Amino acid sequence: SKLARLAPDSQISLSVVDHPRPPARLGQVGLRARSVIAGGSGKGGVGKTTTAAAYLNVDYDILPRLTVNAGLRYNYEDRESSNTSDAGGMTASLVGEEKYTQLLPSASLTYRFTDDISAGLKYGRGYRSGGISIAPFAQAAKPYDEEFTNNYELFFRSQFWDNRITINSNIYYTEWHDMQVPILAPGGIPGFDRLIENAGEAELKGIELEGTLRPIAGLTCFASLGYAHTEFTDFVANGVDYSGQSLPNAPEWTVSIGANYAHPSGFFGGATYSWVDNAYSEVTSSDYTEKSTKNILGAKIGYRAEHWSAYVWGTNLLDDDYEVHLTDGRMWGLEGYGVMNRPRVVGIGAEIYW
Repeated sequence: SKLARLAPDSQISLSVVDHPRPPARLGQVGLRARSVIAGGSGKGGVGKTTTAAAYLNVDYDILPRLTVNAGLRYNYEDRESSNTSDAGGMTASLVGEEKYTQLLPSASLTYRFTDDISAGLKYGRGYRSGGISIAPFAQAAKPYDEEFTNNYELFFRSQFWDNRITINSNIYYTEWHDMQVPILAPGGIPGFDRLIENAGEAELKGIELEGTLRPIAGLTCFASLGYAHTEFTDFVANGVDYSGQSLPNAPEWTVSIGANYAHPSGFFGGATYSWVDNAYSEVTSSDYTEKSTKNILGAKIGYRAEHWSAYVWGTNLLDDDYEVHLTDGRMWGLEGYGVMNRPRVVGIGAEIYW
């Protein structure tokens, strides 16, 4: 049995808006707190996580069309955990408490060429807390540290033709420090015994381009293109140097295109096609866990009234086969084994509103 209890999320926020536009503006001030208790049987255990945050965001107009933004966020996290795994009499357990505090700054500089076209630079520091990983068959439990990112972005935002056309783009670069990477535990069984290691350094850089077109009332067409280059720049695990290798589950290219239409009579329909480049699943076995490219087509068509709707929907309409996750299977005489995607699914649905 599993137990999950979520304490009420408390939040205090303040937004200040004044007209006419003042040169300095307090964007947002806030406090947030949350406590989560979760437990289960088998692999896992019982744990309590308490988080709190305080944040501040300020805008200042350096020039009439040039705005600088600065933000600061303070994070606090307290994790109490009792983790135990039992696999055929072999157990691994660890009880402990970890506390994390982080100060996360952000800043941006935006220039508005017109009311509908702008560009700028953005910086933000990211963070993910540490924890405890367990490998049951290897009888190992290991804590891992926080990971951090420095995120740099050059962005462009635009709207044309009375907001019927939107074109946005980002060029980004991310420095990853102490990246949390799952790897096979020494002497462990692939697919079961994964421990989290903190990679020394990694980087991610790429470009995103997206656009929407509303040529007539009710019709929205959209498309996006993404390219990402990833690389471990300094990562040694179990005596093996993985520097220069791309990150797991990080396809280089992604493409998406689709359209949605809603007629005043209530009939509606839409479809989206996505293509995702190949990637691999496990850092220690990239050659044996390489996943196929994905060709995914989904669609939905139906009728919507004031208080109800009915529709026909479909996912993976091309019935494409691809791997969701692969595990090195050489221990079992296989190149790789894992989880496949769901096949083509078509269904009907209905909703009632009140």
